Amino acid sequence: MPWIVLGDFNEILSLTDHSRAQDYAFNMTGMRDFQNTVSFCDLGELSSAGPNFTWINNQDSNPIGKKLDRALVSSDWLGMFPHSYASFEAGGISDHSRCMIHLATSNSQHRKPFKFFNFLTTHELFLPTVARVWLETPPLFHSRIALSLFHRKLKLLKTHLRSLNRTRFGNLPLKTKEAYDTYCSAQTLALSAPTSSNLQSLSEASDVWNRLASLEEKFFHQKSRIQWMKCGDQNTSYFHRVAQANASKNAVRSLTLESGEVLTEPAAIKLKQPVISGNSFSERLTTLTRFHWIP
Repeated sequence: MPWIVLGDFNEILSLTDHSRAQDYAFNMTGMRDFQNTVSFCDLGELSSAGPNFTWINNQDSNPIGKKLDRALVSSDWLGMFPHSYASFEAGGISDHSRCMIHLATSNSQHRKPFKFFNFLTTHELFLPTVARVWLETPPLFHSRIALSLFHRKLKLLKTHLRSLNRTRFGNLPLKTKEAYDTYCSAQTLALSAPTSSNLQSLSEASDVWNRLASLEEKFFHQKSRIQWMKCGDQNTSYFHRVAQANASKNAVRSLTLESGEVLTEPAAIKLKQPVISGNSFSERLTTLTRFHWIP
């Protein structure tokens, strides 16, 4: 069941949530207790747009800002509302920002950029595909155009690897789930009638599921960009959750132009085609979603 917990928690979650954390030696017990509670409840921070802080003390001589208001969600929430986000705006007479939750849906139809996943190298057609493309294109030699030739080879290879991924692997999470369902059905049949043919079918279904599950774990491990792995069973669900959080975090929710105009519609943001350089524009990025904290 999807869960969302939001409001004024009256406590920061990290030192970056305090505007003057370096100037004060305060007791961090409350912050660590908050971190442990959020981690114990298996919650993560929903990506957000707006000011860095949600509360100010309104003291001219000693100004302090803190992020005390936030929206925390479960992994089921991200699975059901992957494009949702929170926006914080000035609260008027209140010294806290008001929070609004947007259950946005992605209407983007653009083609996804090519991403090379390491599990492609495990397929028997990977090396022959690379060799064929490399031999069909002009050879590399030391010259001023060597880098250009190398770029052409990689660009041509991208099309073939994309086709290999689509035809041989396709929707890997879906295929893994289907293989698991097939394995469970074969197991039920073998338990009901433990014949040689049923046990053989169970063994074959187990091999297929284990192979796809291993590839799926590598897939989500790479997408999540997590560089470590805990000992124990497969961490697919954890990597999938972090990958979901990264996808939500990396979305641009709003764009402030040099004129002060704020764009929030994805189509309008895309039309501007901003170039990230200098102070030509300011971009309000989503906050980093955290699912664990290291003391």
